[in-house]
Amino acid sequence: MTSKILLDRLVKNYGMLFENSVKNYDMIIKCGDKHLYIGEVTLDELYLLELLDLLSATDEFMLSELMEFTESFLISLAETWMKTNFIKIHLHAHKFTGCKILQEFCIKKICANPDLIFMPKDYSNLNEEVLINLLKRDDLEMEEIKLWKYIIQWGIHKCSSDIDHDSNLNETDVSEWNETNFKELWEVLKNFIDFIRFCNISVEVFEKEVQPLSEMFPRKIYEKILWNYIKPQKFKILKRGHRWETGY
Repeated sequence: MTSKILLDRLVKNYGMLFENSVKNYDMIIKCGDKHLYIGEVTLDELYLLELLDLLSATDEFMLSELMEFTESFLISLAETWMKTNFIKIHLHAHKFTGCKILQEFCIKKICANPDLIFMPKDYSNLNEEVLINLLKRDDLEMEEIKLWKYIIQWGIHKCSSDIDHDSNLNETDVSEWNETNFKELWEVLKNFIDFIRFCNISVEVFEKEVQPLSEMFPRKIYEKILWNYIKPQKFKILKRGHRWETGY
């Protein structure tokens, strides 16, 4: 990307300096000013966190070409951050509507290998929107019961109750919960239920992993879920992205 294009855009948006972060302006200048004389912008000397700051700056100053350039550069370095900073990169990319290239790259990697986002300990930092968008995907390569367990663990972490976040959700643990615990977990997870394909969970596994949490659900919604097994032909063709009308 040429420095002339970069500076032209900065001049055009100069008035934004008085309304927005000086830090972001400095970040733009850092990547551009030292290359004025050779006529191009390079990012080779920036650290990962600086590249993320640069994405923020390009969004703030509406520098779409520089944003795409930065996204492509980050993707070229994917092997250096996929295992250690994937969630951080994924969440940062989703802050900006224009950051489509990096967003799509991360989504494709997650769908092919969901462990990238669910195995790290910091997966509880994911927000509801990101998780629901993943649950809508037909191409997410993970068994439904595993998704259910991860969503439950995420929900428990978000709750402010005294449920032991480090324990597994087995029947013994659930039996110790009170009504408040179940209601609190429902409030955290109620927007996810439409996107869990319960019909793809076997009856035996459902009884072990879902039924112990039945007190969490409003009665009519749990009855809807049970219809998976009474009339499975009605539900088995559901795919992610197809909203199941539960009536809440």
